Amino acid sequence: MWIDKALSYGADILLSAYAVYLFFYYFDIFFDRKKDKGLYVVGLAVFVLWQFGISTISSFPAYVNIAVTVIVTLFAVMIAYEGMWWNKSVFVITFNAIVSASKEGVVLFPPPIDILGKTNIF
Repeated sequence: MWIDKALSYGADILLSAYAVYLFFYYFDIFFDRKKDKGLYVVGLAVFVLWQFGISTISSFPAYVNIAVTVIVTLFAVMIAYEGMWWNKSVFVITFNAIVSASKEGVVLFPPPIDILGKTNIF
């Protein structure tokens, strides 16, 4: 019984770590980090806590989770990165679409060759 819970929490921690990795990778491409490391850590902590909490603690409907995730991500990006708010908001919505699709295992662009060696055009 406790092994099932441990595996479940382990998977949640891995998904949260993956979201944090994508957070850094994605937003570092488009924005410069703010010089104040304290604010950067606060923004990142809020994002990490929500990513872990969304899968373990929250029992909200899916649309509420998506809306809160966009708001929390925007808050974290506003604190941690420099740039205009409308640029950040567009990239936050795109980021959340990418993370949501990757967490659900959706392949956005299938590889051109599958396992059997056949070519997949579409």
